[in-house]
Amino acid sequence: MGNPGMLTEGELRDIEYRTLLSIGGGAGLHLPHAAAGLYLFLARRIYILTISIRPLLDTQNGRRHFEVNMDIFMNAAEQMVMDGRAAIISSVDPATVPFICTCTPGKPVCECMFPRRLWASGDRGGRGITWPPKPILWFGAVSDYDWLSFIGASTSAIVGTVSRNGDSYTATINYFLDDYYDWELNSEDGAGLVLDAEMAQLHLYGWAKSYRIDGYVHGIELTWQRKQRFGSENQPTLVLP
Repeated sequence: MGNPGMLTEGELRDIEYRTLLSIGGGAGLHLPHAAAGLYLFLARRIYILTISIRPLLDTQNGRRHFEVNMDIFMNAAEQMVMDGRAAIISSVDPATVPFICTCTPGKPVCECMFPRRLWASGDRGGRGITWPPKPILWFGAVSDYDWLSFIGASTSAIVGTVSRNGDSYTATINYFLDDYYDWELNSEDGAGLVLDAEMAQLHLYGWAKSYRIDGYVHGIELTWQRKQRFGSENQPTLVLP
């Protein structure tokens, strides 16, 4: 007799089949990243997926998170960069981003929590700034749900070179995202026709393979006047590659 705690080959094939159906459903519902993420999970061929997350910045939730981080970046620059000088400013502790959301099935509103962020200047002795979590509401769109299903919770970082001329600031920024594509073994959540816990079992039994996602956007240009912020009437100038 087999171990009663072990899954049989038939049970694993059933989970795999329902995962494949979920991939097809995701593609049919215009969720390309969610579908591709599951496909690569089943393919078991990669350890690290390096991708541009530029499309993430076009989603409502991703763009809002990015602009909030840019506001924090500008706060740090205005406190740290001396007139006529330049400095490198970066986030120095990882935070869970960009999606920490509690969503109610069948309803378009999700409550999302932005993370605490600590900043430090490239100049020695620069002061750090802390920012506590702040909940917001966002109204989901297909593109938001696509990235939420693909990335879920992740970590991000920003590195930027800032120059100052009086009250004028110019920055070139690189934006990074790091995620481990995996599933919680004890989770009751699900995607499509399969539960998170079942997909975790596929990895555990060697029928699928979790992998790391390295996301990036390089060469973001940001210019602003002192006290200019996103969400205000007079917004900074942002040029995305």
